[in-house]
Amino acid sequence: AYPSLQSKYTRESIVNKYKTIDQLERKKRELVKAVSSMIFKGVTLNSLQIDDKKLKAQFTCKDAGVTKRVKALAKKNQMKILPVSGSNSVIVEGTL
Repeated sequence: AYPSLQSKYTRESIVNKYKTIDQLERKKRELVKAVSSMIFKGVTLNSLQIDDKKLKAQFTCKDAGVTKRVKALAKKNQMKILPVSGSNSVIVEGTL
């Protein structure tokens, strides 16, 4: 159907060109999926920032038990937990 794609070199060139982009987008999708798994009853996502190198999400939890569960989920997903003093908020960072 596409004569230009019959060449092995052309196909390899296309794969190499988009490989790094694909890996980055897959990592972003995985992190967003992990963040979405941290949202349940008693948790509110206040902010979500995604840039070229990291993802940062801020959650507000209704009590200390929910906060502990969110922190455990973040640790399970190998995300960094930033302390927020004096509240039931949690800031989570993940690297791309």
